[in-house]
Amino acid sequence: MRFKYDRWLTWSLYASTLYNALGAIGLALPEVFYPIVGVPTPTHPLYQAVTIMTVVLFGIGYFWLAYTGHRDRTFLAIAALGKASFFGIFVVCWLGGYVPWMAPLGASGDLVFAVLFGLWLWENRNTA
Repeated sequence: MRFKYDRWLTWSLYASTLYNALGAIGLALPEVFYPIVGVPTPTHPLYQAVTIMTVVLFGIGYFWLAYTGHRDRTFLAIAALGKASFFGIFVVCWLGGYVPWMAPLGASGDLVFAVLFGLWLWENRNTA
């Protein structure tokens, strides 16, 4: 079935795949990228590994949906909420004085993808 706005969702999913790949690289090299956005480096490799794994797995999910054309509404809803939450965490930490303004700016791409995924879900709410 062809959904409304399916073409731009496909491109958004591919772009989100790339965004997550770059994020995973940044997370894997905290000594290089964390100082750029002003966040503290992880204190234990376990937390870093879990975060990288989550980012990579979601990136694989975005790629899979884009490549196959399958539209899993549950995955897209969780993805939209996750991306909005990720951005929100950075905003709250900035407001609390824990990170500089560059941190939420660096996570603003997640907000953009959250909005795009949410718009697709809204526009196609009666098709599933």
